[in-house]
Amino acid sequence: MRVMSAHETWPSLRQFLAGYFHQDWTDDAADPDDVIKEFVNDSDNDVIAGVRTELNKLLNRDLSDAELGELLLKLGCAVYYPAFGMTAREWLTHVRVRVSELGDAKRAGRTL
Repeated sequence: MRVMSAHETWPSLRQFLAGYFHQDWTDDAADPDDVIKEFVNDSDNDVIAGVRTELNKLLNRDLSDAELGELLLKLGCAVYYPAFGMTAREWLTHVRVRVSELGDAKRAGRTL
C-alpha cells in the first residue's frame, strides 16, 4: 500500500500555505492576518472551503506540536509562529478562525 505524501493529503493547505506564506511573505504583508485576508480576497468560495475543511481535519488529528510544525514545513509554510507567541497548533487554529470569519464575510457580501 502506497503512503500519500503531505502534498497529496493536504492539497488545499499546500497551495494556500506555500502560495501565501512563502519565504518572502513578510515583504508582501505586515502580518499573517493581512496574508489571510489577501488569500480570501483572491480565492473563490470553493477554494476557501477546501482550506477550511483541511484545517479542520488537520487540527482534529492527534498530532504533537512538533509534528504539526514539521508538517507545516513540508507544506511550504515559512511562518515563524513562535515570533507571535504561538505554538504550531495555536497558529493553525488562529488561521482557521480568520479564514472562516473572512470567508463567511465574503460569502455574505460584506467588505473585508
